[in-house]
Amino acid sequence: MIGIVGCSDPESLRTSIMSAPHVAFVGIGNPLLDISTEVDVSYPAKFNLNPNEAYLASPETEPLFKELESMPNLSLVPGGASQNTTRVVQWILHEKESAAYFGCIANDHFGNKQKEIMEKQNVKVCYDVTDEKPTGTCAALNNAEGRCLVANIASAGCFKATHLLKPDNLAIADSAKVAYTEGFFTDVSMESLLIIAHRRLKDQDKYFSMNLSAQWVIQGHTEKILELFPYADFVFCNEDEARCFAEVMGWAEKVDLVKIAAQMSLFPKHNPAKQRIVCITHGPEPITLATAFGKDEDKKLPYGHGCIKFTADCGSACTDRATVKTYPVPVIPKEEFKDANGCGDSFVGGFIASFIKGLPLEKCVENGNFIAGIITRSEGCTFPTVCPLKL
Repeated sequence: MIGIVGCSDPESLRTSIMSAPHVAFVGIGNPLLDISTEVDVSYPAKFNLNPNEAYLASPETEPLFKELESMPNLSLVPGGASQNTTRVVQWILHEKESAAYFGCIANDHFGNKQKEIMEKQNVKVCYDVTDEKPTGTCAALNNAEGRCLVANIASAGCFKATHLLKPDNLAIADSAKVAYTEGFFTDVSMESLLIIAHRRLKDQDKYFSMNLSAQWVIQGHTEKILELFPYADFVFCNEDEARCFAEVMGWAEKVDLVKIAAQMSLFPKHNPAKQRIVCITHGPEPITLATAFGKDEDKKLPYGHGCIKFTADCGSACTDRATVKTYPVPVIPKEEFKDANGCGDSFVGGFIASFIKGLPLEKCVENGNFIAGIITRSEGCTFPTVCPLKL
């Protein structure tokens, strides 16, 4: 087990810090290459797949991914929650290698394709590369009967903390103003997340952010989520995940998102000098934003003007107040809506990119909604070459 404080070779790290590129954002998670193609209506049945259903890869579907390699007209888009958010942050910030990404791929056809696309999108790619398993992919088979999805985590689950701890990589991770991860990654390399979170704990200008990602993550990896939570300066989730978290915690309030957001913001923090911000999305319904603050700190929160203030009942360790505000989500006309895939990831990207640029939280939410609106009008998490949002 490698100590979470950091690198075993401080001199090499100091040299790397001086020479490594400085980034504004670093994401870490499970990279999955989204592969979409049109197939005959009979093709999915070859692997016992039904239209409009989602599957995890199994021995029965292994041949599918080999066959996909030779199919023409494949649409290849780097995916996975944190990788989507990283791509969006880079797209918005625009300057080359403003955002960096850590995850694990294989040295194979799809791994090389994914790396090539990410580099073309100007992301600083810091992939760990393994020979243990093939590159993680998510196949979308489309035909007249609908679409079926087959996800193969594969190499994405092989990331090692030793890769992060290479001096050049650690220097890149340390340089970012905001580090971000997905809840899914707690089952891959919790050690890596603790390294990143711990190293920026005392720096008031460096932030650690996390997304709860899914109800099954909260329920199945509760101890890991709770170990990471005290480090989190930003927490993102949707309404179902927020309510699931409240249920797992045994809080009295398990439905009202305003009260749940406040309780989450007041959850104990390793560095309470940095206020925790909790953002709960709810599809087309209003976004709930909560910020914890002390009794004499109202003046530190100009964006809290007009917000609800109250003491959240979440145990003796959480007696400070929180400010909570809701923000409407712009309506997307039905005829313009194409795909919700990547919508939440892109909202986070718009929010964090705006925060990095020093904008107030209200503007971060507004820009997050704007970017999510672009993605919902596209197929998958794709976007035009030039971002229309100018920060």
